[in-house]
Amino acid sequence: MPNGVCASHGGKTGAGLRWHRLQPPNPSHSRAAQKAERKLRDQLRKSKERAARLAQMTPEERQAYEEWQRSHQPGDPKRRAADRARRQRDREAGELIRQERPPSPRSAERAALVAQIEALERKNAEADAASAPSIFD
Repeated sequence: MPNGVCASHGGKTGAGLRWHRLQPPNPSHSRAAQKAERKLRDQLRKSKERAARLAQMTPEERQAYEEWQRSHQPGDPKRRAADRARRQRDREAGELIRQERPPSPRSAERAALVAQIEALERKNAEADAASAPSIFD
């Protein structure tokens, strides 16, 4: 599409801030009003077709479609690029969180130390109980 015209339907496709947005016809064109009406009619027809297609989707298909919509928002290219990078980072972070990690050697060492401390505390409590003076002695 070096000249900006789509090979499928012959219309220009907006780029940059106008990407995937309805393009109004050139007002100086002799048939500008007719073109605008046709574009609005086409948009209405497409929205009705989309609504019917969405009504027939399974929940999984609907979720995939909504994910696609979130990833293909019209507007500022910089914002779209930042959103794309954020989604990629979120996916990577989610994968890291879901990964099974083997127990670290430090956690085993820590557990052994905690067990030793508890054993010493029990021993200390027993010694205190045995050496405590009683009023009945």
